[in-house]
Formats: sequence, structure tokens, C-alpha cells
Amino acid sequence: MDDLLDIQKFISPDSPAAADRMVEEFFSAFEHLVAWPRSGHSRGDLTERAVLFWPVGSYLIVYHVRDEDKLVQIVAVLLAAARRAGDTRESIKAINGNRSALEQMLRLGNSGHQ
Repeated sequence: MDDLLDIQKFISPDSPAAADRMVEEFFSAFEHLVAWPRSGHSRGDLTERAVLFWPVGSYLIVYHVRDEDKLVQIVAVLLAAARRAGDTRESIKAINGNRSALEQMLRLGNSGHQ
């Protein structure tokens, strides 16, 4: 959730309405991923972890699907069009080293967003 707040804070000074729309787009994407958990793509060039990626605007949602119950776990939301080559790779390295990033979870019908 911190990633979304950071994105909203970044966009909001220029356009609060655009910031709100961006957050809405993320929650629509989260709902899509809960309904179709395997619709993302893997990125073996970025990580060996069992995570998938889903684009939203110029961002990537990084998520994991637990096999036993199909629970979608949001790992991070990253800027896809990194200003410097390797920024996305560095963010993934940080995620790889931090298992607690898997705490943000969504369940079908219980995403906490209306």
C-alpha cells in the first residue's frame, strides 16, 4: 500500500484528480488479478522468484499467486519506464531480499476497496 500512496503523492501536486484516477486503475487491476490470477507474465530477466508482472500505465504490479489457495499477494508496484537502465532490476533485487514484502494480500470479493 505504501507504493500506491507514494505514487498518489507524486502525481497529486500536478493533478489530484489524475492521482485519484491512477489509484482507481490500480484497484481495478488488483480486482482483475484476483479474478484471473495467472494473467500476468513472468520476467526471468529480472528475478528467479515465482512472481508475475501486470502493467498499469507506466507502472508494473509485481505479484505472487499461492498455489494452494490461489491467493494473490501484491509484492510491489514499480515504475516500469525507469529513468536509468537497471532501476527496475534494483527494485526487484530489493524485493528478492525482503520476504515481508509479500504481506499485502487480496482475496476475491475482499479486496478492501469499494
